[in-house]
Amino acid sequence: MSSGGNNSSTNTPNGHRLVFWAAVITALLGFVGVVVAGYLGYLGATASSESKAAPDTRAAPTVAAPTPPPPVTVPTEPVAPAAPAAPVTPDTPAAPTERTTAPAPRTVPSATPSAAAPPAASADVQYLSDLHALQGDNRVKTAELSSGGTKTTYVHSLRTVNPSTEYTFEYVINGDWAFFTATIGIENGARDNSGAVFQIYLDGKTAPELSFTVAQYESREIRIPVSGKSKIKLHTANVKREGYFPTVWGDARFTTG
Repeated sequence: MSSGGNNSSTNTPNGHRLVFWAAVITALLGFVGVVVAGYLGYLGATASSESKAAPDTRAAPTVAAPTPPPPVTVPTEPVAPAAPAAPVTPDTPAAPTERTTAPAPRTVPSATPSAAAPPAASADVQYLSDLHALQGDNRVKTAELSSGGTKTTYVHSLRTVNPSTEYTFEYVINGDWAFFTATIGIENGARDNSGAVFQIYLDGKTAPELSFTVAQYESREIRIPVSGKSKIKLHTANVKREGYFPTVWGDARFTTG
């Protein structure tokens, strides 16, 4: 009787429900176990593949570059500096051919006028054209004379300026001058060719110390001592005592020797 009672309890509706839910829970647990096992396997496979694909990040060993040997210094002999270039000296132009007013004038035939080279201005030379004249007009200082076909220009001259047959210059001799020097003649271009007389008076004497007659287109250099004298008078007159032409005392000057 008792065993029949136990079998009847399992066949009741509640007994069927328990069996059903037990089966459901068992199935769910099995499914969860399968899912968990699969997930764990996936994680393991991913970790293995990442460890294989990751590059080796370890630093490569550093190899030191070889040190080059020190440069070899070759001793050199000192080089002497080059000598400086010699300065370039410009060519000195040739002096023009001129007739000078030296005591011995040279005669060079020429058709072209040349300028006389006057003595260098110094304490040893005094041109009368630069002094005050007691008599005569010395404003015209440049004149041209001829001698032997050579025309020479004198730039410190005494030249007659007034239309007269006679003319006089007079000066005080200041200083210790030893000589009076000049080149005398008739200026080029004069129409009268009769010649002129040149006379020199010292210290107011009525008789000339010297007297020279010069023809046209001729000139001559004169030199007389004046040491100890106080005045000099230079007088010119044409030979015919008529007409007018300029007479010239070219580069008239006092000198010390």
